[in-house]
Amino acid sequence: MLFNSYSFIFLFLPIVLLGYHFFCSLKEKYPSQQSLPLYWLAFSSLIFYTIWNPSFTPILLSSIIGNGCLAYALINRDFSPVQRRWIRNIGVIGNLVFLGYFKYSSFLLENSNAFLGSSFTLHHIILPLGISFYTFQKIALLVDAEKGEVKDFQLNKYLLFVTFFPQLIAGPLVHHKDLMPQIGPEKLKPLSADNLALGLCIFIVGLFKKSVLADTMAPIADMVFNTVSDGTALKASAAWAGALAYTLQLYFDFSGYSDMAIGLAMMFGIRLPQNFNSPYQATSIIDFWRRWHMTLSAFLRDYVYIPLGGNKLGERRRYLNLFLVMLVGGLWHGAGWTFVLWGAFHGILLVINHFWRAMRKKSKFFNRSFGIYGQFMGWFITFYAVVHAWVLFRAPNFEAAKNVFKFMYSKRVESSLNFSQILGKISYKIVNSMNSQTATVLLAFLILSCIFTHNTYNLFVNRERNFAGLPQINLIFSMTNRWSWVMALLFVLSVFHLNHVTPFLYFQF
Repeated sequence: MLFNSYSFIFLFLPIVLLGYHFFCSLKEKYPSQQSLPLYWLAFSSLIFYTIWNPSFTPILLSSIIGNGCLAYALINRDFSPVQRRWIRNIGVIGNLVFLGYFKYSSFLLENSNAFLGSSFTLHHIILPLGISFYTFQKIALLVDAEKGEVKDFQLNKYLLFVTFFPQLIAGPLVHHKDLMPQIGPEKLKPLSADNLALGLCIFIVGLFKKSVLADTMAPIADMVFNTVSDGTALKASAAWAGALAYTLQLYFDFSGYSDMAIGLAMMFGIRLPQNFNSPYQATSIIDFWRRWHMTLSAFLRDYVYIPLGGNKLGERRRYLNLFLVMLVGGLWHGAGWTFVLWGAFHGILLVINHFWRAMRKKSKFFNRSFGIYGQFMGWFITFYAVVHAWVLFRAPNFEAAKNVFKFMYSKRVESSLNFSQILGKISYKIVNSMNSQTATVLLAFLILSCIFTHNTYNLFVNRERNFAGLPQINLIFSMTNRWSWVMALLFVLSVFHLNHVTPFLYFQF
């Protein structure tokens, strides 16, 4: 079931909200029934997951049971340090083997056959939805449990922590310390008008990003990359349009999903972490990775970079660690050499960026502010590099990526398609009806909106911290009718686009 579908918006979500409110009200009358709202959310989340593909549910449940037993043993049993490390290692290795079988076995076998000249075959393996996300969640819990950083562990809370439907499929990659304290039976409260209004508005903004903006960019990107894969030559304008369209599609698609997840959780009074902070406003590649897929960046920092030694083993080792972390990030996204190269490219960029910062500190000339010109150059170089990296990320193989790069910088290619011809081949009416000038203006407008406007999170959340260290929520639109009309308009536009529903891009990862 997709967030951007009629069945989810008008059937599943209202039923889950009403059931949750009913069970929360019931537990206030009958204190012995404190866990009913928790079980209702867990049951609804499993239904949500099962509707997509029933064969995935046993895989998810077996992973939950196995990891839950190990986590429970680490937290509630008295083992020696050596035994604790063994339990942790068994869990981590088991999770990686579990993930590797479903996600990487075909890739490894294909490359082994190519290297050895063999012809081994493997039955087709369907990648379970969300496996990359919930596997990393469970690894983080086991590692922290072995360190003694998890004090309270209840299996019913753990079940909801993993399966909570807003974040189950494609994140944010929620850390146990952020979610589990919020979902105890005593913490779940009946629906409130403020939470519903705020959550609904964040959800609508995310829905608009996905169904209107991302899905409008998708046909352009798909047509350009499919055309190149077929061996057809493109004009530079068409190649650049495809690269920029995918740059925008991926951002609005994934940040739209994250917004919808945050909004859905907020309806139940649960806060999920921010996952995007205007990444295309970044003025360095370091800054970009602090803004893009922030929960994955935090996981890679805490559970890969720091265990490798971080920056405590000298500059050379630090650069190597950065490169290795980005290789892991590339492989996490997909079983393909283009993803490996994408991760390696970002690793090299991070090394260069850190080296440049170190050199600036030692140089009297470069260790100064260059004002707005320096900021602009930093942004331009970063955005330019990120767009090229996304070509690697999107291309089905090296040959297609190489051709896109070639056409982006070819001044004249015989028998090549221009941007208008690409648009004319697209069956999606909204895009097909555009001419090249209109589409170019739209691309430029969306890029400028990413650069100069607030992201969704900053529209609704301020930077003050409460006693628990969590952001304070501002219902900034509740006092005027203007915001209500704006949200209503965005919702209507989004719903009209739902007749062209497409899955979220990160579902494939």
